[in-house]
Order: sequence, then C-alpha cells, then structure tokens
Amino acid sequence: MPDETPRRWMPPRWLIPALAAATVLLLGVTLWFGVLVHNRSSMNDYRDGALQAARQVAADFSTYDYRTADAQFRRLLSVSTGSMREQVQKSLTAVVPLLTQGKATAKGEVRDAAIVQAGNKEVSVIAVVDETVTNTAIPRGAIRRYRFLIVMNQVKGKWLVSDLKQA
Repeated sequence: MPDETPRRWMPPRWLIPALAAATVLLLGVTLWFGVLVHNRSSMNDYRDGALQAARQVAADFSTYDYRTADAQFRRLLSVSTGSMREQVQKSLTAVVPLLTQGKATAKGEVRDAAIVQAGNKEVSVIAVVDETVTNTAIPRGAIRRYRFLIVMNQVKGKWLVSDLKQA
C-alpha cells in the first residue's frame, strides 16, 4: 500500500524573491506618495502663511485713528522691509501730523485676497479692501474700495511686506 500522507505545498523557487521585490516596490511607492503629500502640505502652509500675513497688512494699512496713528505706523514698520519700510518711515513724519490735524479715522475690511504669484520666499497677493473714512471734511464718513497688490517676502521665517501698491 502506498504512503498516503499528504504532501506539503512547496512554493516555486522564484515566488519568494518575487514577493520580496513586490513588497519593496510597494513600500517605495508608498514612501514616495507620502513625501509628495507632505511637500504639498508644506507648500500650502507656506502659501497660507503668506496670504494671512498679506491680509493683515492690508487691514493694518487701511485702518488708522488719529489718536493712535504713531503706534499704528510703528506696527506697520515692524512688518515691513525694503522700500516699504522706507515708505512707512517717511509716513511717520509726514502723514501722522495730517491725520491728527484732520482728526482722520479709517476702518479697513479685507473683502477678499488671493495669491497671484508665488516664488521662493516671495509671494504677491491682490487684496480688495473696503475702507470707511471719517475726518473733519467728511464727518459722516465715506466708504472707499481699494485693490492692493502686496508683495510679501519671507525674512528669517517671518512674512514681511516689501511693496504695497494700489492695483
């Protein structure tokens, strides 16, 4: 009578190296997608940070009160760099006395803002701002709408405005 013990299945010799190679390939693809997702997230964080800083600059630039104008312009000075910093410095001596004399106030509200160009450590943002202004000539106030093109530069990990123009 022949031996009736069941035979164990033995994989072909090529199957184990093929499964190992497939596992390594799958692991590599998974890591590659993980890096892509992380880089995309980092880029979004970079852009979001620049956009938020530009929105704040637009609001600060269009909001002032003659009673605290010095402090407000110093705040703008602290978030400025390059030619914008020079412009704000000049405004401290030239514009603040005019605001005080005219008892001027303004409240800026950023309606919308979007990145129009992003590069390495520099982002350009367009911002639409409604500004409600009062002064001795317009005691009841007037609403003005502005579009600003704001250039933000990343300096030592902080977003600073280097240029702000009406668009």
